[in-house]
This record gives sequence, structure tokens and C-alpha cells, in this order.
Amino acid sequence: VLNPLYKLSFHKYWLDELYNLLFVKPGHQLASFVHKIIDVRIIDGLVNGLGQGLMSIATTASNNMTGNVHRHALIFLLGLASAALLLFF
Repeated sequence: VLNPLYKLSFHKYWLDELYNLLFVKPGHQLASFVHKIIDVRIIDGLVNGLGQGLMSIATTASNNMTGNVHRHALIFLLGLASAALLLFF
């Protein structure tokens, strides 16, 4: 009669195993899902896409830079005006 009660108390009523099963393992699975899907695919995809887009804009802009100071000033002012429009409107 005492043997099963001893085993039950010796294993602390298996509360650690139950906690692990109900909370720890699902938490790890959720964290793994968030890492694989949201972090790697969505966030890294957006950052890498933004970097590639800016690189292509920079390549196009550098090809258009001829050394003509008036043209440089015009492009600078157009960029400044665009930034001001985005900021204030």
C-alpha cells in the first residue's frame, strides 16, 4: 500500500513532467515557429529586400552622376524637396 504513495511523493507527483509537457515544450515549439517564419522569412526578407532596393537606386544614381555640378545640385534639391514633402505631408 505504501509503495505507490512513496513513488508518487518521490517523483514529486510528476508535476515537473506535467509542467514540461504543458508549458515548456509548447513554448519551445512556438519560439521555433516564430523564429523560422516571422524572423527569418518576414523580417529578414524585408530588411534584405530594402537593402537590395537601396543598392539598385544607388547604382542607378551613381550611373547618372556625370560630374556636372549643376546637375548634381538639381538632383540634390529634388531629393531635398521630396524628403520635405514626405516629412510634412
